[in-house]
Amino acid sequence: CVISKRSWADPMAGTEHGVEMTSRARAGARDVSVDLLRIVGALMVIGAHINLENLIDGKPSMKRILVSCVVGDGVAVFWLVLGCFYFAGAAYGLRLKKLLVRVIIPMVLFSAFTYYFHGVLCEGKTLAQSLSHTGEERLALLQGLMTWDNAVKGTNHFWYLYVYILVILICPILAAFRNTIVDTKKEWVLIAILFCVFVYNDLSGNRFAGFSHHGFNGVMGACPFVFLGDFLYRHRRYFQGNVRLGLIGAAAWIGISLGRAYLVRFCYGLPQPVDEPLFWYTSYAFLSVTALTVCVFGLSGLVRNIKLERVIIQIGRCTFGVYLVHMLVRNFYQSRGMNLRILEIVHGSVFGYQILYTLLIFGTSLAIVEVWVLFRMLLGTGKRNRDAK
Repeated sequence: CVISKRSWADPMAGTEHGVEMTSRARAGARDVSVDLLRIVGALMVIGAHINLENLIDGKPSMKRILVSCVVGDGVAVFWLVLGCFYFAGAAYGLRLKKLLVRVIIPMVLFSAFTYYFHGVLCEGKTLAQSLSHTGEERLALLQGLMTWDNAVKGTNHFWYLYVYILVILICPILAAFRNTIVDTKKEWVLIAILFCVFVYNDLSGNRFAGFSHHGFNGVMGACPFVFLGDFLYRHRRYFQGNVRLGLIGAAAWIGISLGRAYLVRFCYGLPQPVDEPLFWYTSYAFLSVTALTVCVFGLSGLVRNIKLERVIIQIGRCTFGVYLVHMLVRNFYQSRGMNLRILEIVHGSVFGYQILYTLLIFGTSLAIVEVWVLFRMLLGTGKRNRDAK
């Protein structure tokens, strides 16, 4: 079936254009494989924000390092998903309007809520103490906005949204370049060059490109994954729904994570320990998210139940909201010692703690988002995507 343009039900996805899809998309106009990848990316981001320290008494823990490598590329997955629809034919003005409505306004509203209520929810303050702020705190907030940085306590992860806004703003520039190489051998050359740039930057200890989580340094790290997402999605016919290739992708992803973990452990033993291989703007992440995409798109062939498809689509639609609120949820739980209780429940198991705590935060965040969506629908101010009916 051929689908038409849809609204940005998930603003991280960009705008989808008409593409030929398999019958698995019969549950709606959204691609189930992409929504599944969004969910995996959200779980990875949460996992990265709750994982245990890699060093125990100054010595590296291989299990903890492996977990860090497995969950460390959630942001790279989000950039890749953005690339799947980034170069669609939507008008630039419409993109900016939806960016404002679906990203900037929710970000500002949630930042304001966190600014005033983080204290009472997560720091043990009274409501009056939480609502009041000193002149220095207000000045720090203003300075953060002026430097395009987030200064609201409990929303450090919003750096991604600040960078996301910049990536959307430069869309015409990237699109003009991409249109000169699309569907030619040059696009293969571009992917190879981008990977080589990451390799060289890794060898330089990130001194060559200076990627970071801020401003245009973040944009420069994000753009290669946007191009990679566009490349993989346009060639998905070679692996989407192919369970065998999905299993190969899973094996490659696990193998890359293991190799990366051993490299990180080696780096911790250097005279000047470094942890650069753990970051999402590395060649290791470039390979890892490629393998993970093949894995998820391939294994999505096992999803044949229409009801399951609709569940995946609905959860995938909520991943932006989950990203917004998950750090507040994490801080709320940790202020009440939930992380320590879970460690006791799993008897100190690193993997058990990671899985259980991640699912708890994801489930709670998802419930909050669904309640908000239902509330808006009851007020008549929100509606579900018509294409998903």
